[in-house]
Amino acid sequence: MNEKMEEEEETCNFEDMGLDDRILKAIAKLGWKKPTLIQEKAISLALEGKDILARARTGSGKTGSYVVPIIHKILKIKQRASEQCTKALILAPTRELCSQAQRNIIEMTSCCSRDVKSVDVSTQQPLSVQKPLLTEKPDIVVGTPSRILGHLSEGNLHLKPGLEMVVIDEADLLFSFGYEKDMKELLTHLPESYQAFLMSATLSDDIKALKSMMLHNPVTLKLEEPQLPTIEKLKQFKLRCEEEDKFLTMYALLKCHIVNQFNEGRYEIIIAADETSLENPSNRANNNKNKRFRRRDYESGISRGIDFRNVTTIINFDFPQSVESYIHRVGRTARADARGMSLSLVCMKETARLEEVEKFLLDSYPQGLTEFKFDMEEASGLRYRSETARRSVTKDAIREARRKEIKVEMLNSQKLKTYFEDNPRDLQVLKHDKVLHVVKVQPHLKNVPDYLVPQSLKNTAKYYPMRKSHTLANGKRAFKSRGQARYQKQQADPLKSFSFEPKKKKRRTK
Repeated sequence: MNEKMEEEEETCNFEDMGLDDRILKAIAKLGWKKPTLIQEKAISLALEGKDILARARTGSGKTGSYVVPIIHKILKIKQRASEQCTKALILAPTRELCSQAQRNIIEMTSCCSRDVKSVDVSTQQPLSVQKPLLTEKPDIVVGTPSRILGHLSEGNLHLKPGLEMVVIDEADLLFSFGYEKDMKELLTHLPESYQAFLMSATLSDDIKALKSMMLHNPVTLKLEEPQLPTIEKLKQFKLRCEEEDKFLTMYALLKCHIVNQFNEGRYEIIIAADETSLENPSNRANNNKNKRFRRRDYESGISRGIDFRNVTTIINFDFPQSVESYIHRVGRTARADARGMSLSLVCMKETARLEEVEKFLLDSYPQGLTEFKFDMEEASGLRYRSETARRSVTKDAIREARRKEIKVEMLNSQKLKTYFEDNPRDLQVLKHDKVLHVVKVQPHLKNVPDYLVPQSLKNTAKYYPMRKSHTLANGKRAFKSRGQARYQKQQADPLKSFSFEPKKKKRRTK
Protein backbone atom coordinates (compact mmCIF):
# COMPACT_ATOMS: atom_id res chain seq x y z
CA MET A 1 0.00 0.00 0.00
CA ASN A 2 2.81 2.40 0.95
CA GLU A 3 4.75 1.52 -2.22
CA LYS A 4 1.71 2.36 -4.34
CA MET A 5 1.32 5.72 -2.60
CA GLU A 6 5.01 6.50 -3.14
CA GLU A 7 4.66 5.74 -6.85
CA GLU A 8 1.68 8.06 -7.11
CA GLU A 9 3.61 10.83 -5.35
CA GLU A 10 6.54 10.43 -7.76
CA THR A 11 4.29 10.79 -10.79
CA CYS A 12 4.58 14.34 -12.15
CA ASN A 13 1.68 16.23 -13.71
CA PHE A 14 1.74 19.36 -15.86
CA GLU A 15 0.09 21.27 -13.01
CA ASP A 16 3.08 20.48 -10.77
CA MET A 17 5.61 22.09 -13.14
CA GLY A 18 4.63 25.68 -12.41
CA LEU A 19 3.60 26.39 -15.99
CA ASP A 20 1.68 29.48 -17.06
CA ASP A 21 -2.11 29.03 -16.75
CA ARG A 22 -2.60 29.76 -20.45
CA ILE A 23 -0.31 26.86 -21.33
CA LEU A 24 -2.18 24.56 -18.95
CA LYS A 25 -5.45 25.51 -20.65
CA ALA A 26 -3.98 24.67 -24.05
CA ILE A 27 -2.71 21.33 -22.73
CA ALA A 28 -6.19 20.56 -21.42
CA LYS A 29 -7.71 21.43 -24.81
CA LEU A 30 -5.28 19.01 -26.48
CA GLY A 31 -6.34 16.26 -24.08
CA TRP A 32 -2.87 15.61 -22.67
CA LYS A 33 -3.60 13.84 -19.41
CA LYS A 34 -0.03 13.52 -18.16
CA PRO A 35 3.45 14.24 -19.51
CA THR A 36 5.37 11.56 -21.35
CA LEU A 37 8.71 10.43 -19.97
CA ILE A 38 10.72 12.86 -22.12
CA GLN A 39 8.35 15.71 -21.25
CA GLU A 40 8.49 14.97 -17.54
CA LYS A 41 12.30 15.07 -17.51
CA ALA A 42 13.07 17.74 -20.12
CA ILE A 43 10.50 20.43 -19.26
CA SER A 44 11.67 20.78 -15.65
CA LEU A 45 15.34 20.95 -16.69
CA ALA A 46 14.55 23.48 -19.44
CA LEU A 47 12.69 25.74 -17.01
CA GLU A 48 15.84 25.71 -14.85
CA GLY A 49 17.84 27.05 -17.80
CA LYS A 50 19.80 23.88 -18.53
CA ASP A 51 21.13 22.92 -21.94
CA ILE A 52 19.65 19.55 -22.90
CA LEU A 53 20.74 16.69 -25.14
CA ALA A 54 17.84 14.24 -25.25
CA ARG A 55 17.48 10.89 -26.98
CA ALA A 56 13.93 9.65 -27.31
CA ARG A 57 12.09 7.53 -29.85
CA THR A 58 9.70 8.78 -32.51
CA GLY A 59 6.27 9.56 -31.12
CA SER A 60 7.49 9.99 -27.54
CA GLY A 61 6.47 13.65 -27.25
CA LYS A 62 9.83 15.29 -28.04
CA THR A 63 8.28 18.31 -29.74
CA GLY A 64 6.13 19.11 -26.71
CA SER A 65 9.13 18.76 -24.42
CA TYR A 66 10.77 21.86 -25.90
CA VAL A 67 7.72 23.82 -27.15
CA VAL A 68 6.16 24.03 -23.66
CA PRO A 69 9.20 25.53 -21.84
CA ILE A 70 9.95 27.89 -24.75
CA ILE A 71 6.46 29.39 -24.66
CA HIS A 72 6.49 29.57 -20.85
CA LYS A 73 9.81 31.46 -20.81
CA ILE A 74 8.66 33.85 -23.55
CA LEU A 75 5.53 34.68 -21.55
CA LYS A 76 7.68 35.37 -18.49
CA ILE A 77 10.02 37.61 -20.48
CA LYS A 78 7.07 39.59 -21.85
CA GLN A 79 5.91 40.35 -18.33
CA ARG A 80 8.97 42.59 -18.05
CA ALA A 81 7.77 44.58 -21.10
CA SER A 82 11.04 43.95 -22.93
CA GLU A 83 11.68 45.07 -26.53
CA GLN A 84 10.09 42.91 -29.23
CA CYS A 85 12.64 40.55 -30.80
CA THR A 86 13.09 36.94 -31.87
CA LYS A 87 13.65 34.96 -28.68
CA ALA A 88 13.63 31.35 -29.92
CA LEU A 89 14.98 29.63 -33.04
CA ILE A 90 13.85 26.11 -33.95
CA LEU A 91 15.84 24.22 -36.60
CA ALA A 92 14.76 20.99 -38.28
CA PRO A 93 16.16 19.12 -41.31
CA THR A 94 12.93 19.01 -43.40
CA ARG A 95 9.98 21.25 -44.19
CA GLU A 96 7.63 18.59 -42.86
CA LEU A 97 9.32 18.56 -39.45
CA CYS A 98 9.30 22.36 -39.39
CA SER A 99 5.59 22.31 -40.16
CA GLN A 100 5.05 19.82 -37.35
CA ALA A 101 6.88 22.06 -34.86
CA GLN A 102 4.92 25.12 -36.04
CA ARG A 103 1.65 23.20 -35.66
CA ASN A 104 2.55 22.25 -32.09
CA ILE A 105 3.42 25.87 -31.30
CA ILE A 106 0.07 27.08 -32.66
CA GLU A 107 -1.76 24.47 -30.59
CA MET A 108 0.18 25.36 -27.46
CA THR A 109 -0.38 29.11 -27.90
CA SER A 110 -4.12 28.82 -28.57
CA CYS A 111 -4.82 30.68 -25.32
CA CYS A 112 -2.04 33.25 -25.69
CA SER A 113 -1.71 33.77 -29.44
CA ARG A 114 -1.72 37.56 -29.04
CA ASP A 115 1.32 37.40 -26.79
CA VAL A 116 3.44 34.80 -28.61
CA LYS A 117 3.96 35.02 -32.38
CA SER A 118 5.67 32.33 -34.45
CA VAL A 119 6.63 32.05 -38.13
CA ASP A 120 7.62 29.01 -40.18
CA VAL A 121 9.97 30.11 -43.00
CA SER A 122 10.70 26.60 -44.31
CA THR A 123 8.07 26.83 -47.07
CA GLN A 124 9.01 27.27 -50.74
CA GLN A 125 8.01 30.92 -50.83
CA PRO A 126 10.73 33.32 -52.04
CA LEU A 127 12.72 35.01 -49.30
CA SER A 128 11.37 38.39 -50.40
CA VAL A 129 7.79 37.22 -49.86
CA GLN A 130 8.59 36.12 -46.29
CA LYS A 131 10.49 39.29 -45.41
CA PRO A 132 7.40 41.19 -44.14
CA LEU A 133 6.67 38.34 -41.71
CA LEU A 134 10.15 38.64 -40.20
CA THR A 135 10.04 42.43 -40.12
CA GLU A 136 7.54 42.13 -37.26
CA LYS A 137 10.23 40.26 -35.26
CA PRO A 138 8.21 37.17 -34.29
CA ASP A 139 9.01 35.59 -30.94
CA ILE A 140 9.69 32.16 -32.49
CA VAL A 141 11.16 31.42 -35.93
CA VAL A 142 11.05 27.88 -37.34
CA GLY A 143 12.98 26.72 -40.40
CA THR A 144 15.66 24.55 -41.97
CA PRO A 145 19.29 25.66 -41.46
CA SER A 146 19.71 26.71 -45.10
CA ARG A 147 16.47 28.70 -45.06
CA ILE A 148 17.34 30.50 -41.83
CA LEU A 149 20.84 31.22 -43.16
CA GLY A 150 19.32 32.68 -46.33
CA HIS A 151 17.22 35.15 -44.33
CA LEU A 152 20.20 36.07 -42.17
CA SER A 153 22.32 36.72 -45.26
CA GLU A 154 19.58 38.89 -46.80
CA GLY A 155 19.23 40.88 -43.58
CA ASN A 156 15.61 39.79 -43.11
CA LEU A 157 16.34 38.17 -39.74
CA HIS A 158 18.46 39.28 -36.80
CA LEU A 159 19.22 36.94 -33.90
CA LYS A 160 21.51 39.03 -31.74
CA PRO A 161 20.92 40.50 -29.38
CA GLY A 162 17.73 39.06 -27.96
CA LEU A 163 17.87 35.35 -28.86
CA GLU A 164 17.35 33.27 -25.73
CA MET A 165 16.80 29.67 -26.95
CA VAL A 166 17.91 27.45 -29.85
CA VAL A 167 16.38 24.06 -30.67
CA ILE A 168 17.66 21.45 -33.13
CA ASP A 169 15.01 18.79 -33.70
CA GLU A 170 15.94 15.37 -35.18
CA ALA A 171 19.52 16.56 -34.83
CA ASP A 172 21.03 13.27 -36.04
CA LEU A 173 19.61 13.90 -39.52
CA LEU A 174 21.15 17.36 -40.04
CA PHE A 175 24.51 16.18 -41.37
CA SER A 176 23.00 13.39 -43.46
CA PHE A 177 20.81 16.03 -45.16
CA GLY A 178 23.92 18.07 -45.98
CA TYR A 179 23.56 20.89 -43.42
CA GLU A 180 27.03 20.63 -41.82
CA LYS A 181 28.43 23.68 -43.63
CA ASP A 182 25.25 25.69 -43.03
CA MET A 183 25.32 24.90 -39.30
CA LYS A 184 28.91 26.11 -38.94
CA GLU A 185 28.08 29.37 -40.70
CA LEU A 186 24.84 29.74 -38.76
CA LEU A 187 26.78 29.70 -35.48
CA THR A 188 28.46 32.99 -36.39
CA HIS A 189 25.04 34.70 -36.35
CA LEU A 190 24.09 33.49 -32.85
CA PRO A 191 24.77 35.45 -29.64
CA GLU A 192 27.48 34.25 -27.27
CA SER A 193 25.00 33.06 -24.64
CA TYR A 194 21.78 31.09 -25.25
CA GLN A 195 20.00 27.99 -23.99
CA ALA A 196 20.16 25.05 -26.41
CA PHE A 197 18.14 21.87 -26.93
CA LEU A 198 19.25 18.94 -29.10
CA MET A 199 16.53 16.36 -29.73
CA SER A 200 17.47 13.12 -31.45
CA ALA A 201 16.41 9.50 -31.86
CA THR A 202 20.07 8.37 -31.76
CA LEU A 203 23.33 9.59 -30.23
CA SER A 204 25.74 9.21 -33.15
CA ASP A 205 29.14 10.77 -33.84
CA ASP A 206 27.37 13.59 -35.67
CA ILE A 207 25.47 14.40 -32.50
CA LYS A 208 28.72 14.54 -30.53
CA ALA A 209 30.03 17.06 -33.05
CA LEU A 210 26.88 19.18 -32.73
CA LYS A 211 27.05 18.89 -28.96
CA SER A 212 30.51 20.46 -28.86
CA MET A 213 29.40 23.20 -31.29
CA MET A 214 26.07 24.15 -29.69
CA LEU A 215 25.82 23.10 -26.04
CA HIS A 216 27.38 24.33 -22.81
CA ASN A 217 27.59 21.76 -19.99
CA PRO A 218 24.41 20.00 -21.13
CA VAL A 219 22.30 17.49 -19.26
CA THR A 220 22.14 14.29 -21.33
CA LEU A 221 18.86 12.38 -21.17
CA LYS A 222 19.13 8.76 -22.28
CA LEU A 223 15.64 7.62 -21.50
CA GLU A 224 15.16 3.94 -20.73
CA GLU A 225 12.06 3.29 -22.80
CA PRO A 226 11.21 0.70 -25.45
CA GLN A 227 11.96 1.62 -29.05
CA LEU A 228 8.36 0.78 -30.00
CA PRO A 229 5.05 0.95 -28.10
CA THR A 230 4.05 -2.00 -25.95
CA ILE A 231 2.38 -5.09 -27.39
CA GLU A 232 -0.95 -3.93 -25.93
CA LYS A 233 -0.85 -0.78 -28.11
CA LEU A 234 0.94 -2.03 -31.22
CA LYS A 235 0.15 -5.32 -32.97
CA GLN A 236 2.91 -6.41 -35.37
CA PHE A 237 2.21 -9.05 -37.99
CA LYS A 238 4.31 -10.80 -40.62
CA LEU A 239 3.24 -12.66 -43.75
CA ARG A 240 5.75 -14.87 -45.53
CA CYS A 241 5.25 -14.95 -49.29
CA GLU A 242 7.19 -15.08 -52.53
CA GLU A 243 8.33 -11.83 -54.10
CA GLU A 244 5.86 -12.11 -56.98
CA ASP A 245 3.02 -12.89 -54.54
CA LYS A 246 3.41 -9.56 -52.74
CA PHE A 247 1.40 -7.82 -55.44
CA LEU A 248 -1.28 -10.48 -55.23
CA THR A 249 -1.44 -10.12 -51.45
CA MET A 250 -1.73 -6.35 -51.63
CA TYR A 251 -4.40 -6.61 -54.30
CA ALA A 252 -6.42 -9.02 -52.18
CA LEU A 253 -6.09 -6.92 -49.02
CA LEU A 254 -6.83 -3.59 -50.63
CA LYS A 255 -9.46 -4.61 -53.20
CA CYS A 256 -11.48 -7.00 -51.00
CA HIS A 257 -11.06 -5.90 -47.37
CA ILE A 258 -9.16 -2.81 -46.27
CA VAL A 259 -10.55 -0.37 -48.85
CA ASN A 260 -14.09 -0.89 -47.54
CA GLN A 261 -13.01 -0.18 -43.99
CA PHE A 262 -10.87 2.76 -45.16
CA ASN A 263 -13.94 4.30 -46.80
CA GLU A 264 -15.81 3.83 -43.54
CA GLY A 265 -13.13 5.83 -41.74
CA ARG A 266 -11.81 2.85 -39.81
CA TYR A 267 -8.28 2.80 -41.27
CA GLU A 268 -5.56 5.22 -42.25
CA ILE A 269 -2.84 3.31 -44.12
CA ILE A 270 0.77 3.81 -45.15
CA ILE A 271 2.37 1.32 -47.55
CA ALA A 272 6.14 1.45 -47.11
CA ALA A 273 8.25 0.31 -50.06
CA ASP A 274 12.03 0.21 -50.55
CA GLU A 275 13.18 3.84 -50.43
CA THR A 276 16.82 3.19 -51.41
CA SER A 277 15.94 3.64 -55.09
CA LEU A 278 15.12 7.29 -54.33
CA GLU A 279 18.70 8.04 -53.41
CA ASN A 280 20.64 10.06 -55.95
CA PRO A 281 23.11 7.67 -57.62
CA SER A 282 25.64 10.47 -58.10
CA ASN A 283 25.89 10.94 -54.33
CA ARG A 284 26.58 7.29 -53.51
CA ALA A 285 29.89 6.60 -51.85
CA ASN A 286 32.34 4.18 -53.42
CA ASN A 287 33.13 2.52 -50.13
CA ASN A 288 30.69 -0.30 -49.37
CA LYS A 289 30.58 0.47 -45.67
CA ASN A 290 29.83 4.14 -46.23
CA LYS A 291 27.29 3.18 -48.88
CA ARG A 292 25.36 1.01 -46.44
CA PHE A 293 25.43 3.70 -43.77
CA ARG A 294 24.29 6.41 -46.17
CA ARG A 295 21.46 4.25 -47.50
CA ARG A 296 20.22 3.34 -44.04
CA ASP A 297 20.34 6.91 -42.79
CA TYR A 298 18.59 8.20 -45.91
CA GLU A 299 15.75 5.73 -45.54
CA SER A 300 15.20 6.48 -41.86
CA GLY A 301 15.38 10.17 -42.72
CA ILE A 302 12.50 9.87 -45.16
CA SER A 303 10.34 7.94 -42.72
CA ARG A 304 11.02 10.39 -39.92
CA GLY A 305 10.88 13.51 -42.06
CA ILE A 306 7.13 13.36 -42.61
CA ASP A 307 4.65 13.85 -39.78
CA PHE A 308 1.98 11.26 -40.48
CA ARG A 309 -0.98 11.78 -38.15
CA ASN A 310 -3.66 9.38 -36.93
CA VAL A 311 -2.12 6.42 -38.75
CA THR A 312 -3.47 3.08 -37.56
CA THR A 313 -1.99 0.66 -40.11
CA ILE A 314 1.50 0.34 -41.59
CA ILE A 315 2.14 -2.16 -44.41
CA ASN A 316 5.78 -2.92 -45.20
CA PHE A 317 5.63 -4.03 -48.83
CA ASP A 318 9.44 -4.25 -48.90
CA PHE A 319 10.93 -5.21 -45.55
CA PRO A 320 13.11 -2.37 -44.18
CA GLN A 321 16.85 -2.46 -44.77
CA SER A 322 17.75 -2.20 -41.06
CA VAL A 323 16.36 -2.37 -37.54
CA GLU A 324 16.45 1.44 -37.32
CA SER A 325 14.40 1.80 -40.49
CA TYR A 326 11.85 -0.75 -39.27
CA ILE A 327 11.44 1.11 -35.98
CA HIS A 328 11.03 4.48 -37.69
CA ARG A 329 8.47 3.09 -40.13
CA VAL A 330 6.37 1.20 -37.61
CA GLY A 331 6.77 4.04 -35.12
CA ARG A 332 4.44 6.11 -37.29
CA THR A 333 1.48 4.30 -35.69
CA ALA A 334 0.39 3.76 -32.07
CA ARG A 335 1.67 7.20 -31.11
CA ALA A 336 0.88 8.74 -27.74
CA ASP A 337 -2.26 7.01 -26.42
CA ALA A 338 -3.40 5.65 -29.79
CA ARG A 339 -3.34 2.02 -30.91
CA GLY A 340 -2.11 0.62 -34.21
CA MET A 341 -0.92 -2.35 -36.20
CA SER A 342 1.73 -3.19 -38.78
CA LEU A 343 1.94 -5.89 -41.43
CA SER A 344 5.24 -6.84 -43.04
CA LEU A 345 5.35 -8.87 -46.26
CA VAL A 346 8.51 -11.00 -46.10
CA CYS A 347 9.98 -12.95 -49.00
CA MET A 348 12.81 -15.48 -48.77
CA LYS A 349 15.65 -13.01 -49.34
CA GLU A 350 14.30 -10.75 -46.56
CA THR A 351 14.18 -13.47 -43.89
CA ALA A 352 17.55 -12.51 -42.40
CA ARG A 353 16.37 -8.91 -41.90
CA LEU A 354 13.17 -10.14 -40.24
CA GLU A 355 15.18 -12.30 -37.84
CA GLU A 356 17.41 -9.33 -37.02
CA VAL A 357 14.37 -7.21 -36.12
CA GLU A 358 12.77 -9.97 -34.05
CA LYS A 359 16.03 -10.48 -32.15
CA PHE A 360 16.21 -6.76 -31.39
CA LEU A 361 12.60 -6.70 -30.15
CA LEU A 362 12.99 -9.88 -28.11
CA ASP A 363 12.47 -8.21 -24.71
CA SER A 364 9.26 -6.40 -25.70
CA TYR A 365 7.95 -9.02 -28.16
CA PRO A 366 9.31 -12.41 -26.97
CA GLN A 367 7.13 -14.33 -29.43
CA GLY A 368 8.33 -12.26 -32.37
CA LEU A 369 6.02 -10.79 -34.99
CA THR A 370 2.65 -12.57 -35.11
CA GLU A 371 1.92 -14.70 -38.16
CA PHE A 372 -0.83 -13.09 -40.25
CA LYS A 373 -3.45 -15.74 -41.00
CA PHE A 374 -3.93 -15.51 -44.73
CA ASP A 375 -4.18 -18.46 -47.10
CA MET A 376 -2.45 -17.55 -50.34
CA GLU A 377 -4.27 -20.32 -52.19
CA GLU A 378 -7.60 -18.65 -51.50
CA ALA A 379 -6.42 -15.57 -53.36
CA SER A 380 -5.25 -17.51 -56.42
CA GLY A 381 -8.43 -16.47 -58.25
CA LEU A 382 -7.20 -12.87 -58.11
CA ARG A 383 -3.79 -13.65 -59.57
CA TYR A 384 -4.77 -12.76 -63.15
CA ARG A 385 -6.12 -9.39 -62.03
CA SER A 386 -3.11 -8.55 -59.86
CA GLU A 387 -0.65 -9.51 -62.60
CA THR A 388 -2.54 -7.42 -65.14
CA ALA A 389 -2.52 -4.46 -62.76
CA ARG A 390 1.18 -4.92 -61.95
CA ARG A 391 2.22 -5.04 -65.61
CA SER A 392 0.36 -1.79 -66.26
CA VAL A 393 2.49 0.08 -63.71
CA THR A 394 5.36 1.00 -66.02
CA LYS A 395 7.93 3.77 -65.70
CA ASP A 396 5.99 5.81 -68.24
CA ALA A 397 2.77 5.34 -66.25
CA ILE A 398 4.45 6.46 -63.02
CA ARG A 399 6.02 9.47 -64.70
CA GLU A 400 2.72 10.48 -66.30
CA ALA A 401 0.83 10.07 -63.01
CA ARG A 402 3.33 12.29 -61.24
CA ARG A 403 3.15 14.80 -64.10
CA LYS A 404 -0.61 14.92 -63.72
CA GLU A 405 -0.32 15.48 -59.96
CA ILE A 406 2.11 18.36 -60.46
CA LYS A 407 -0.19 19.90 -63.05
CA VAL A 408 -3.15 19.79 -60.63
CA GLU A 409 -1.00 21.28 -57.85
CA MET A 410 0.07 24.13 -60.13
CA LEU A 411 -3.49 24.89 -61.22
CA ASN A 412 -4.71 24.95 -57.60
CA SER A 413 -1.70 26.79 -56.17
CA GLN A 414 -2.50 30.10 -54.53
CA LYS A 415 1.17 31.07 -54.83
CA LEU A 416 1.02 30.82 -58.64
CA LYS A 417 -2.32 32.59 -58.90
CA THR A 418 -0.73 36.02 -59.32
CA TYR A 419 1.75 34.66 -61.86
CA PHE A 420 -1.01 33.17 -64.00
CA GLU A 421 -2.95 36.45 -63.84
CA ASP A 422 0.09 38.21 -65.34
CA ASN A 423 0.79 35.36 -67.76
CA PRO A 424 -2.60 34.02 -68.95
CA ARG A 425 -1.05 32.28 -71.95
CA ASP A 426 0.99 30.01 -69.67
CA LEU A 427 -2.21 29.10 -67.84
CA GLN A 428 -3.95 28.20 -71.10
CA VAL A 429 -1.00 26.08 -72.23
CA LEU A 430 -1.01 24.25 -68.89
CA LYS A 431 -4.75 23.63 -69.01
CA HIS A 432 -4.66 22.29 -72.56
CA ASP A 433 -1.50 20.29 -72.12
CA LYS A 434 -2.06 16.90 -73.69
CA VAL A 435 -2.39 14.02 -71.26
CA LEU A 436 -0.70 10.80 -72.32
CA HIS A 437 -2.87 7.74 -71.74
CA VAL A 438 -0.04 5.35 -70.94
CA VAL A 439 -2.23 3.02 -68.85
CA LYS A 440 -4.82 0.99 -70.66
CA VAL A 441 -8.13 1.11 -68.80
CA GLN A 442 -9.64 -2.35 -68.45
CA PRO A 443 -13.25 -2.04 -67.19
CA HIS A 444 -13.62 -5.76 -66.54
CA LEU A 445 -11.12 -5.47 -63.65
CA LYS A 446 -13.09 -2.76 -61.84
CA ASN A 447 -15.34 -5.02 -59.77
CA VAL A 448 -14.40 -8.22 -57.99
CA PRO A 449 -17.10 -10.93 -58.02
CA ASP A 450 -17.93 -12.42 -54.64
CA TYR A 451 -16.79 -15.88 -55.66
CA LEU A 452 -13.21 -14.54 -56.11
CA VAL A 453 -13.03 -13.00 -52.64
CA PRO A 454 -10.93 -15.19 -50.28
CA GLN A 455 -13.04 -16.79 -47.57
CA SER A 456 -10.68 -15.57 -44.83
CA LEU A 457 -11.32 -11.97 -45.89
CA LYS A 458 -15.07 -12.47 -46.13
CA ASN A 459 -15.13 -13.44 -42.47
CA THR A 460 -13.29 -10.30 -41.34
CA ALA A 461 -15.40 -7.61 -42.95
CA LYS A 462 -19.01 -6.96 -43.81
CA TYR A 463 -19.63 -6.55 -47.50
CA TYR A 464 -22.32 -4.28 -48.83
CA PRO A 465 -22.98 -3.80 -52.53
CA MET A 466 -22.12 -0.34 -53.75
CA ARG A 467 -25.11 1.99 -53.56
CA LYS A 468 -24.78 4.17 -56.63
CA SER A 469 -26.49 7.52 -56.44
CA HIS A 470 -28.59 9.11 -59.12
CA THR A 471 -30.17 12.53 -59.59
CA LEU A 472 -33.90 13.03 -59.31
CA ALA A 473 -35.93 15.44 -61.42
CA ASN A 474 -35.88 18.02 -58.61
CA GLY A 475 -32.06 18.00 -58.56
CA LYS A 476 -31.69 16.14 -55.27
CA ARG A 477 -29.48 13.10 -54.88
CA ALA A 478 -31.00 9.74 -54.10
CA PHE A 479 -29.59 6.28 -53.54
CA LYS A 480 -30.65 2.99 -55.00
CA SER A 481 -31.79 0.40 -52.55
CA ARG A 482 -29.50 -2.45 -51.61
CA GLY A 483 -31.83 -4.82 -53.41
CA GLN A 484 -31.54 -2.81 -56.62
CA ALA A 485 -27.78 -2.55 -56.26
CA ARG A 486 -27.52 -6.30 -55.61
CA TYR A 487 -29.67 -7.02 -58.68
CA GLN A 488 -27.52 -4.78 -60.88
CA LYS A 489 -24.35 -6.37 -59.56
CA GLN A 490 -25.79 -9.81 -60.31
CA GLN A 491 -26.72 -8.73 -63.81
CA ALA A 492 -23.18 -7.43 -64.36
CA ASP A 493 -21.74 -10.85 -63.43
CA PRO A 494 -21.92 -13.01 -66.57
CA LEU A 495 -21.84 -16.23 -64.54
CA LYS A 496 -25.01 -15.21 -62.72
CA SER A 497 -26.88 -13.29 -65.38
CA PHE A 498 -26.32 -15.68 -68.31
CA SER A 499 -29.47 -17.33 -69.58
CA PHE A 500 -30.03 -19.57 -72.57
CA GLU A 501 -33.19 -19.79 -74.62
CA PRO A 502 -33.46 -22.23 -77.51
CA LYS A 503 -33.80 -20.58 -80.85
CA LYS A 504 -37.36 -20.75 -82.22
CA LYS A 505 -37.79 -22.45 -85.56
CA LYS A 506 -39.34 -20.38 -88.30
CA ARG A 507 -42.47 -21.76 -89.92
CA ARG A 508 -42.26 -22.37 -93.57
CA THR A 509 -44.96 -20.80 -95.62
CA LYS A 510 -46.22 -22.51 -98.68
